[in-house]
Amino acid sequence: MPTAREFVREAVRRYCRTLVALVAPPGRLTQEYVAGRRDRYVPPLQLCLAASFLFFLVVKMLGTGGGAHIVVAPTLDGQGKTITAASDPAAYRATIVVAKGCLDQPGS
Repeated sequence: MPTAREFVREAVRRYCRTLVALVAPPGRLTQEYVAGRRDRYVPPLQLCLAASFLFFLVVKMLGTGGGAHIVVAPTLDGQGKTITAASDPAAYRATIVVAKGCLDQPGS
């Protein structure tokens, strides 16, 4: 019975050997697989599952790098001027209420 260290070392060797054969000369891994020399390499489904697991682990640990970005364009009055709190307080408050209402609606 192999120790845990030997088991991990052999698994890492098999994954490395599989990845090198997969990338280096095109078709080498397929030739080895068809020739019946499969015990040196990781089975395709196991390789796919391990790659998916590692991918999602890395994405979870590193994050997506951002979140939702909200950009609010300035509201213009009838003359094309930006509505500000100083120029028209009532209209400014009304645009803020509309903007907050949009944020509360899913998908907006």
